[in-house]
Amino acid sequence: SLTERTVPLDSFRNGTIQYINTSNGVGTLNSAQVAALDPLHKGFNPALLSLFNSRYPHANDLSGDFGDLLNTGGFRFNAPFPYKEDDYVQRVDFNLNEKMKIWGKGSFTRTNGTEQAVWFPGDPQTYPFLDNSYTWVVGHVWTISNTKVNQASYGEVYEDYNFPTTFNPTGANQFQDSFGNGTGGTYIDGPYGRAINSQGRTYPVPVVRDDFTWLKGKHSFQVGGTFKWPKPGGYTILNFNTPTIGLGGNMPELDSTLEPVDICPSSATNCNSSAPGLYDAAFAMALAPYSAVGATFNYTAQGNQLPQGSGQTRTYKYYETELYFGDTWKVMPKLTFSYGVRWVNYSVPYEIHGVEAVEDYNFNTYFGDRVAQSAASQSGNLAVPLISYSLGGKANNGRGYFNPQHLNFGPRFAAAYSFNPKTVFNLGAGVLFDQTV
Repeated sequence: SLTERTVPLDSFRNGTIQYINTSNGVGTLNSAQVAALDPLHKGFNPALLSLFNSRYPHANDLSGDFGDLLNTGGFRFNAPFPYKEDDYVQRVDFNLNEKMKIWGKGSFTRTNGTEQAVWFPGDPQTYPFLDNSYTWVVGHVWTISNTKVNQASYGEVYEDYNFPTTFNPTGANQFQDSFGNGTGGTYIDGPYGRAINSQGRTYPVPVVRDDFTWLKGKHSFQVGGTFKWPKPGGYTILNFNTPTIGLGGNMPELDSTLEPVDICPSSATNCNSSAPGLYDAAFAMALAPYSAVGATFNYTAQGNQLPQGSGQTRTYKYYETELYFGDTWKVMPKLTFSYGVRWVNYSVPYEIHGVEAVEDYNFNTYFGDRVAQSAASQSGNLAVPLISYSLGGKANNGRGYFNPQHLNFGPRFAAAYSFNPKTVFNLGAGVLFDQTV
């Protein structure tokens, strides 16, 4: 995959800064001159120069699409995107006796793919996608008699996705996005990339099922059901500090005493008026000050802050129960009726550690208030009550994401009439229940 980064030019990585002068040419400040303009008279940050020369490749794209071509340029390379997937399937059947047999089948996947390109050539795989999912089931078939058969099974579907950051993994501090992103557009891509939110999830769905069939006269009765107890979980690492080095877009322009005397001013008409912005970003980058630090925090349900860079793990739990009864009645050779009912009961998912928040308002009421507010030409943050949330769910002995329903009975009816061997008329209706979240 063709990939491009913005990197320091050789002049910048050697401790000099270039700028556009009043003659619309290129002026240069050596290391001593940069130090003279520095209020602390230190000049280029030696740790930054060491990082430039140890981590960043040399620019090879001076087309102008990346960098300002004064102190930064582009680096283009073909990044590998390896992908390997192995899928395995197996099945076993065994007859216990003339009336009973057991069977089993399973499948599992081993995938190592690539979510994003490596940051620089030579880096190890940095943003893999790992899939270790599997499924298995064992079953028992019992032919009780010529008219009665029972089929029972137990199995599990297990999704296991992982999106780690394996090179320069997430930590307490992340120097992400860019270094020295100034208003003039001068910037250098961060040394290790942008995708720093490692995450993964597992979704196990165990299933117990039983189906009993009884042929009696013109009827084929069926009764059975399934029971599932999913326990999905996952982790996300987003709680880290994000320092910004350089201007960071926080200052429109440096004081003129920090700029060369012959720099093209922003009010100029005979030279590039963007010169101050380009220089200011490069100069602030060279000194490597921390202009801002942002942070995202995670807390436990008890309000305790988790260590920065540790991420947060959540595990949910709920139950799904379905029971059914049905009958296929062959009224006459050409006419068949099918009817039955299915009861569905899905419990409300909850986070087992109590890291769950539910809203403290009724959406319909809130929406009605907003409509009334608009009709009255009212605006502002306090025009309607603020939305608030509280800890909820079973682990907090609180309200869940929605109210449970225990009366989900779904009747079904169908009829089929065969006019002749080539023409059959079918009619059916039913009520279905499902869980969409």
